[in-house]
Amino acid sequence: MIGLNTTGNSSLRVITLLFAVVLSVVRCTPLPKTCDDAEGLEALMEADQQSSAFIQKQANANAAKKHQAAKLIGQRVAAYDKKVKNGIESLASVHGHEKVLHKRTVVAFGNGFGNSLNPEAEA
Repeated sequence: MIGLNTTGNSSLRVITLLFAVVLSVVRCTPLPKTCDDAEGLEALMEADQQSSAFIQKQANANAAKKHQAAKLIGQRVAAYDKKVKNGIESLASVHGHEKVLHKRTVVAFGNGFGNSLNPEAEA
């Protein structure tokens, strides 16, 4: 009887162990979620809106950077122009207007920013 009891006890252990393994596998396996078409369509529309908003934000940021760069170039050109005019006036006051000859050619490039290169136009 002792031998039967040991065999029965080990069989019970094996069955309990198998049962525990099966339960852990079942518990860890997620149940499949079913969605109707409306939920899927809603999720797609939301993702599309988010991507459009992101792209528009990036485009606005790039346009703002270009505008700021154009404005900075305009300010630098205006500062250079002022220095040249001051230098010519200084030379003219020392040597006379008839002896100071200076010719500059200014070319304006079309950049689509309107008058943003002219800092005096905004003031």
